[in-house]
This record gives sequence, structure tokens and C-alpha cells, in this order.
Amino acid sequence: MWFLKTYILTKSFFDQSQNTLRINVKSKNKSAQKGQLIIEYVLLLTVVTVLAGTLISAMIGQSDDPASQGLIVRKWSQVVQAIASDVIDN
Repeated sequence: MWFLKTYILTKSFFDQSQNTLRINVKSKNKSAQKGQLIIEYVLLLTVVTVLAGTLISAMIGQSDDPASQGLIVRKWSQVVQAIASDVIDN
């Protein structure tokens, strides 16, 4: 009789431990998904930051050489030179 009680207790213990194991695996999956989400966010943030820096340097890059100046700086220099030349209308 004690053997049967031990068998029932052991079987119920293993059933509970398997359920607990499943719960732990599920919670580990959720934490792994959260970790993956954070890594993807940081990667996306890095890509966007590099892209923004590249665009800013291409548009507003300041250099002594007019060929390597950014688009906005180059156009602004042309506007300033046009104003400074003070062309008189005929």
C-alpha cells in the first residue's frame, strides 16, 4: 500500500514539475523576445543615426573647398555672392 502512495505522490510530483518546467520555458521565451526587441530597437536606432549624420553632412557640410561643401551651404554662398556683387539694373 505504501508503494502505491509513493507512486501516486511521485507521479503527481513529476506532473507538477513538468508543468513548472513548461511555465519556466514560456517565461524564458518571453524574456528572450524582449531581449530581441531591445536589440532590434538599438540596431534600428543606430542605422537611423548614421543615416541622419550622413544626410546632414551631405547637406550642410562646411569646407573651404566649394566642391565638397554641402548643398545648403553652397547655395547660401551663391546667394551671398549674388547680393554682394550688387548688380545694378540697366
